[in-house]
Amino acid sequence: MSGPFYGNQFGSAAPAYGAAFDEGLRKHMLRVYNFMMLGLGVTGLVALFVASTPALYVPI
Repeated sequence: MSGPFYGNQFGSAAPAYGAAFDEGLRKHMLRVYNFMMLGLGVTGLVALFVASTPALYVPI
């Protein structure tokens, strides 16, 4: 059977490309998650600072 959904039509290059693609995607997502974690940390620190300073949170 041949068709778009049967077998590996890309030969032996598909797993190597897939592995390289997965590794690149993994690195990218780790970078995104690290930036998100940094952003949450900064947000938490700013919220703690504002909550502990009456001159800042009273007008809000």
